[in-house]
Amino acid sequence: MLLVRKDKLTDFFATTQINDDVTSFYAIYNTARKSYTFSAMRGYFTDLLKKDKITAADCEFVLVPVNLNVEYVQSGYNTNEAVVVAIVPYVDTPAMVKFDLDKAKIKLTYSKQTINN
Repeated sequence: MLLVRKDKLTDFFATTQINDDVTSFYAIYNTARKSYTFSAMRGYFTDLLKKDKITAADCEFVLVPVNLNVEYVQSGYNTNEAVVVAIVPYVDTPAMVKFDLDKAKIKLTYSKQTINN
């Protein structure tokens, strides 16, 4: 699943981008938890907190079902590494999903570190 800023959606697919963890984020479905986890969003929120003014566009995202196009490259001695070369909208087969937005949750996990002098 791709989570992308609404104002960046058209450009994302038109220019064949890959999630940058700045305005677009990718998550795999966790069957055990029955959820998606977009774990790379910490930087987005910390940058958002540094802004003088937060706009509506900063908070409007779109969820898009996608497929990853992957190529395998030799990365070492007898080791193949999967490299994502494209993210494309999922159109292989008809699919439908219904989100229960009343039960949707956004969980932010953080920690606080204090340095004693």
